[in-house]
Amino acid sequence: MAPLVELRMRLLQVKDDFNNATSIANSLNKEFGSKLKEHMQYCVDHPEEISKLAKVKAKVSEVKRIDDGKY
Repeated sequence: MAPLVELRMRLLQVKDDFNNATSIANSLNKEFGSKLKEHMQYCVDHPEEISKLAKVKAKVSEVKRIDDGKY
């Protein structure tokens, strides 16, 4: 799987986990904390992927500014 696709999937999973956790009374319980820790550890172990994602986001923002005529 492409690294950025995998990273995106992991981030979406964090979002889903958080949304599921917030629907429960004590949302930031141990279960969610351990899942978040696992996802954050991936980010720490793969900083090059985070850097790639930041570069892609910057390019997307630049294209949006150009498209909007704000460049």
